[in-house]
Amino acid sequence: MKQPLFILCVFAFSVVANSFFIIEPKITVPIEEAPELIEVVVGEAEEDVSVPAKVAVLEYHNFDTEEARWTRTYENFYNDLLWLYNNDYRPVTVEQFLKMEFPIGEGKKPVLITFDDASEGQFRMLEDGSIDPNSAIGIMNKFIEEHPDFGSASTFFVLPYSFGQSEYTSEKLKYLVDSGREIGSHTFGHEDLDKTDAQVTESTLAEVDKYVEEQLGYEYPLKALAYPLGHYPDGELFELVKTGEYEGHTYNINAAFLVGANPALMPDNPDFDPYMIPRIQAIDEEWERWFNRAPGETEKANEEPNFKPYIVGEKVAVVEPKLPYELCKPTTVERPSFGSIGWKAIKYKLSKIQINKVPAELKFRDGKYYYTVPEDGGSPSELFFSYSRHYRMSEFKNAILAANPDSDFKSGDEIVIPDIPFLLVKHSINADQPWGIYLTGYYSVSDEGKNLAAQMKARGGKMLVFDVKEIDGYVFYPSEVPMVAQTGADQHIVIPDLDNYVKYWHDQGVYLAARMVIFKDINLSSSRPDLAIQSVNGGVWQGTEGGAWLDSSNEETQGYILALAEELAEAGIDEIQFDYIRFPTQGDVNATKYNFDEASIEKWEVIRDFIVKVNDRLLPYETKLSLDVYGVIAWNGGYDSISTGQKMECLGPYIDVVYPMVYPSHFGPGFAGFDKPGDNPYYFVDVSIKLFQEALEGTNTEIRPWLQAFSWGVSNYGWGYVEEQIKATNDNGINGYALWNASNNYF
Repeated sequence: MKQPLFILCVFAFSVVANSFFIIEPKITVPIEEAPELIEVVVGEAEEDVSVPAKVAVLEYHNFDTEEARWTRTYENFYNDLLWLYNNDYRPVTVEQFLKMEFPIGEGKKPVLITFDDASEGQFRMLEDGSIDPNSAIGIMNKFIEEHPDFGSASTFFVLPYSFGQSEYTSEKLKYLVDSGREIGSHTFGHEDLDKTDAQVTESTLAEVDKYVEEQLGYEYPLKALAYPLGHYPDGELFELVKTGEYEGHTYNINAAFLVGANPALMPDNPDFDPYMIPRIQAIDEEWERWFNRAPGETEKANEEPNFKPYIVGEKVAVVEPKLPYELCKPTTVERPSFGSIGWKAIKYKLSKIQINKVPAELKFRDGKYYYTVPEDGGSPSELFFSYSRHYRMSEFKNAILAANPDSDFKSGDEIVIPDIPFLLVKHSINADQPWGIYLTGYYSVSDEGKNLAAQMKARGGKMLVFDVKEIDGYVFYPSEVPMVAQTGADQHIVIPDLDNYVKYWHDQGVYLAARMVIFKDINLSSSRPDLAIQSVNGGVWQGTEGGAWLDSSNEETQGYILALAEELAEAGIDEIQFDYIRFPTQGDVNATKYNFDEASIEKWEVIRDFIVKVNDRLLPYETKLSLDVYGVIAWNGGYDSISTGQKMECLGPYIDVVYPMVYPSHFGPGFAGFDKPGDNPYYFVDVSIKLFQEALEGTNTEIRPWLQAFSWGVSNYGWGYVEEQIKATNDNGINGYALWNASNNYF
């Protein structure tokens, strides 16, 4: 025994020594916040045309006394105007912007101030017929009186019966035009243009145009459009956004605006698209993100904005543009010290090689373990299963029978217990862009699952994504996290020994990704309703898809998931994959109540800060962290990332891998101009990957898409359908992907 023990000691020493060199952040953003990027300023005589000049298009909606996601307070609106004025921004109309004719003076920066939805807070009349000073128009008028050189240029994207007081609609619209404002279209009924047909698209745009002309009493074609919800059609329907006719009334749109995103390119830029003009939502977070403006600040800024603003008649200093993730508000989560991470990593490294602590009943002799059968000692396979190399009880039983031809075991018989290793050695699989398949928890331990894994390996795959926790909330392996047993989440264990399961597949050279559904948890939200999302009407909030969701901002909920994640990492899992790491989107989401202030904290911040905690918890281990996210969040200017909290550019720096669910059939009819997106696999995978690459630029995050390996929503499904998606993935320089089929029917 001396030689094996000596080798063990040498190995352990090398592991410990190596730990001092491997402890470093897995993320692009280090534990200590990164210093500000150095601004690169070009000489005044020459302008760096590689950094295009842009114009900010500000987007307002509601106005009231309390700040909210889509509501600006009257005081903050006044301060916005004052900050713009003090920093040399002057408002212009859409028409002036398109023509690049800016009557605002040399050295001034044009800005577009736009208003959506025509809410009463934008323009309210008092009983005496005067303009309410506590409305956006009233505040603007007051500001213009104080600063006459600011000007009144602004654009109101209206709906019928605008501004909440139908008796004043005509008067208000006339006032806007007469006072130098501009009226634009927001459709007749706020229709989602991504879900309308040709007739509805033409009718809604023509009807609002006709309505405004009727209210004004003269011809006033609406030339600008704000897409309701930020959604727009594609293909032939997109052409109907530009011009169309309904019941003899023709409309012509020259410019169309998105919801949120970023500053807009100048019209003379070759990449400028007049029908895809981005805007900046006028909330504190976006003011800080793009203008480096603190909440409530009105004075001239000391810092340059995070884009190159267009300045009339002047060459401007060029600021090195920041990468998408650098524009995210920094996390406030307290980060761990490298010292604490290092010692924890050393402890984990030492645990990777251990002497197998076999029970005293097993006697080692001649290179084998022997067991003397007692009168009533239970099944040998059950007694020693956890000490064996097997992860399935049936296989261990068969191995015992094979090692003992006389299977009629009697009391006093000495039998061989095979496949009991002397050393327990954990090792990870370092896979470079692996591809693989998904297996349910049940399939992952079945003969069918083993056969599928063999077929995958024969085709060059080496990754299994398997369930350890599903929507029902049950944990599929014997967990020692107290809340698992306390809440009954241990009622459906299908992987009897996780350590052996990991070791078995690692010995086969298979990379293991443990899929864990987190914030959709029926069992936990039922057994602990205090952890679930609450309803403003009282009780637990319920979505339309069934089952309650956990409040992702609840610290006890987060602690439960953190404990499970660390347990998986300690078992040697190569990658922990979080699914349902988002906020619910189906049902009356406006009736939800969380443990955070939605007026000051964005949903993506809650998700991001939780991911930071998980990342820090996993740093001592060799386990990667990955997320399953909707494929659509990278489309539509990131509109869907607002409701889900899956803002990829802000999550990317803290994860290793992202799995966009880019199943073509899951894009709705008419999306991107395709009547049946499911029949266009290459296009949707290709474009989706490109959009995710843009959002994650500058990070180390690997994009490993989920590809559709099922026939739903597809006219002619077959292996060729999957191959088209694989080709689109490979054509974007990505070789890693995962195939999804809920029934595990692949080859």
